[in-house]
Amino acid sequence: MKAHLRVAFALLLCAPAVRADSIADEADFRFHRAANLYRQGQGEEALGEFLASDRLVRNRNVIFNIARCFEQLSKFNEAYRWYNEIWNDDMPEGDRRDLQEALKRLRPSLALLQVESEPPGATVYVERKDLGARGQTPVTMALPPGKVTAIVELPGFRPFQQSLTLAIGRTHRSSPRSTASTAPWRLRASRPDSRCTSTRGRPSRSSREKRRSSPAATSSPSSRRGTPASSWRSRSRPTGSRR
Repeated sequence: MKAHLRVAFALLLCAPAVRADSIADEADFRFHRAANLYRQGQGEEALGEFLASDRLVRNRNVIFNIARCFEQLSKFNEAYRWYNEIWNDDMPEGDRRDLQEALKRLRPSLALLQVESEPPGATVYVERKDLGARGQTPVTMALPPGKVTAIVELPGFRPFQQSLTLAIGRTHRSSPRSTASTAPWRLRASRPDSRCTSTRGRPSRSSREKRRSSPAATSSPSSRRGTPASSWRSRSRPTGSRR
């Protein structure tokens, strides 16, 4: 009986490690399936697999590939958020240049809203609070052009709300007056060349930039040093890879 208990206990100790390996294996499988779909020109299907791989195990190069897919699908706001997701990650200098070039390409296609507060750390909402927070100040968001309402809240300060009209490639600034009962909020719609915090639903990472004109779409990815709009990256290279 004691021998059986020892065996069972040993198996229980091994279970977490086995589970972790199985999740990593699935993440790798999803990644390789996504890469094959990408090579075949099936961008949306590849995007779905890259997203699934990232949900299982966060991986910088997978996130870069997700942003690349959104870019090729002309979903520039989404591409901006995903490229920014890795802005603060440690990476080789070559990868940093690739990221900067990708954000530069996006510039002509973006309308950005930059929200700053003093003190920082205020929660930012767009349009309605029930849509969920978009991050904490300082934060820069890529939004559709047109009228937008930003809501900024920080414990101990009166909530601030302001409407602005955003336009692609234009800069709009607003400096609301502050009183003793409000923080000196600063709100501005900015060009996509300023770095700041960005979010994509699992909000905020930290200062960044973004956006560009649509690159030529291509159905066959090359090496990571290939043309910006068509290259993809191996999962085994990025920080956080299980290999």
